[in-house]
Amino acid sequence: MKNRAPGSAGIVAASIFFFPAATLTVPAAHAHHSAARFDSSRTVTVKGVVTRFEWSNPHVYIYFEQLTDAGAQIEWRVEAFPISTMRRFGWSKSTLHAGDSITVTGKPAKDANDKSLFPTLIKRGDTTLFSER
Repeated sequence: MKNRAPGSAGIVAASIFFFPAATLTVPAAHAHHSAARFDSSRTVTVKGVVTRFEWSNPHVYIYFEQLTDAGAQIEWRVEAFPISTMRRFGWSKSTLHAGDSITVTGKPAKDANDKSLFPTLIKRGDTTLFSER
């Protein structure tokens, strides 16, 4: 019989339980970062003024207000990427400020009442801040 380190049976037993349990949490984590709630078959472009810019994880958020031709004000939310990814695109917490005029092209939420966009293009004036291309 081989000599085992003290407690090795407990480590083996814990591993048998832990690794399968750990893999069950992966789909949930992936679903959180999924674009499944957005309609990938449609693209919309919305112009407005930034009301709030949240430089935070798990996602950076941009809130902006659109003034429609009919005079209605609609608040939109752009769900961007995590801070680490946004930094790779050249963004920082000072990229946008309340009052900035922006144009966002993206995939709208499947629920028409949810005024959210998954961006494919973000511009401030003539400056492209983000492009998926």
